[in-house]
Amino acid sequence: MDARVLVTESDWQLLNYAYRDLGSHGYEIVTVRPDEAVSAHAKCHPDVVLTSVEDIGRFESDTPGALNTMMAHSVILVTVSPDAGPEEWQELARKGCEILFKPLLHVSELRVAMEFAVRNQRRTRYGEGGNGDHHGDSSRAG
Repeated sequence: MDARVLVTESDWQLLNYAYRDLGSHGYEIVTVRPDEAVSAHAKCHPDVVLTSVEDIGRFESDTPGALNTMMAHSVILVTVSPDAGPEEWQELARKGCEILFKPLLHVSELRVAMEFAVRNQRRTRYGEGGNGDHHGDSSRAG
């Protein structure tokens, strides 16, 4: 699955996973600081935004409504640390963000979560199979 991924997550492990695993599977990785995410999103039109709960708060404080604008065009995959309370991520899930809990135990978890999220979004927007993608397998088996 080729896709452009905008990464604002500063977790070094996730950045390493993104470059190592996603890059080797045809993903184009664009990394920016959280304060650059809104303008970078408008310029590079990513399929997926990989970010953290904390960074989404920064987007919204810098540019109110930024999350909704991004969600209209991209899958938003939000990482959540183990010490985060449910109030920090449940509202994002209700809005339609995909949630990925850390720590990741294997490099492939990020890719599997991303592929699942993209397929899920395509099905929601375009119906079963999604925009010409007729593989129909949304299993999380890797």
